Amino acid sequence: LTRRSMATVGPNEHFPSLPTFLHSSYYSLGKLSSAPAASHDVSGEAALAAAVHERSFKGELIVFSFNFCAIPEAINAALMLRQAGFAHFMPLSDGRATCEAMRQQLARADAEAHASTPCYFASAPNSLGGWASWGGGAGCVSAEQVSPARPCAVEQLWYVRYAVAARLLRQAPRDQRPAPHCSSALFMPRTQRCTHSSCLDQRSHQHAVALTGRGERRV
Repeated sequence: LTRRSMATVGPNEHFPSLPTFLHSSYYSLGKLSSAPAASHDVSGEAALAAAVHERSFKGELIVFSFNFCAIPEAINAALMLRQAGFAHFMPLSDGRATCEAMRQQLARADAEAHASTPCYFASAPNSLGGWASWGGGAGCVSAEQVSPARPCAVEQLWYVRYAVAARLLRQAPRDQRPAPHCSSALFMPRTQRCTHSSCLDQRSHQHAVALTGRGERRV
């Protein structure tokens, strides 16, 4: 997948068959705190707390993650959620460049959505030393990859997602935390290795991966 061939949504295309939940108690369109529509690194606790304050609604925050290859899906998710009236979502990517690429395409799809949709990434978990010996390298950002020789592994995006989700749970009041058996809504069904030149689906990865500076550890 290249920048030139990336699928985009046409200007002001909407979803006429998708209902708008005006009477839902979680209808949040136009009700969120003002947030700069830009790309934000939520590695720090203060930055993450600010993101939660700006993007959550009645204790709920919808988080979805994406890499460069999944930008069309991320835009589709953002526009569909807004169409339904649920604007309290937090797009999470693998780096600033991927966020900026998504927001550039979102501007072409819907100017109003672009003006009110920030994007987030966490550089700290993506820069752990263990990625130097496994994955696409420490700090690998899919929108910056130009060589298929060592693409960013989607497990790096997964690790960022898990790290941010864990910190979000720690910030939530105890009585608002999900039960232990609740499954995460933040998943990608296949292992995907993403470069500008190709997006290759690999076999499903059966392990959650944690990385330390000494390399990979499966849990």
